[in-house]
Amino acid sequence: MEEIAHGLELSKVDFIWIVRFPVGEKIKLGKALPEGFLERVGERGIVVEDWAPQAKILRHSSIGGFVSHCGWSSVIESIKFGVPIIAIPMQFEQPLNARVVEEVGVAMEVKRDRDGKLERVELQL
Repeated sequence: MEEIAHGLELSKVDFIWIVRFPVGEKIKLGKALPEGFLERVGERGIVVEDWAPQAKILRHSSIGGFVSHCGWSSVIESIKFGVPIIAIPMQFEQPLNARVVEEVGVAMEVKRDRDGKLERVELQL
């Protein structure tokens, strides 16, 4: 999560970031983000915890890209609204979905280091 935050901060682009923590985990958003992140990104970044109307956001004309875990519903919505995907698959079918959408040219998968971790430089949009 920290590397995604740093990548978004370094990108200097406006963003909406919807963050969900695993059910049952009592993680506070403010503690999970790098210290001072929200203040540094200011009004160019909106961070929403838990849920947001994804289809409504994706259909908005100002959306230029979608960082996604590549769950099938997210992939279909992104394609429906013509929004390119930056793929960060996590589990289950997501890695396969990410490869498929990259092969058809509607996504780019974020490269990971040898340990499978994301690197902030890869996330600079």
